[in-house]
Amino acid sequence: MPATYVKCLLDRDVPPPAVAGPVEGGRWGPAELDTGHWPMFSQPREPARVLRESAAAD
Repeated sequence: MPATYVKCLLDRDVPPPAVAGPVEGGRWGPAELDTGHWPMFSQPREPARVLRESAAAD
């Protein structure tokens, strides 16, 4: 099943171990947002854009 990992740049430097494998192995497509851990509150249009683009790519 296709998946996208959304990295919030103001959060952690590296993804948690459970996420790092699929992202680094290419199973999950990466996306980056210049926000903290809760982008749906700080920049609600950006996560919506990422979801739309991810859905269109599949």
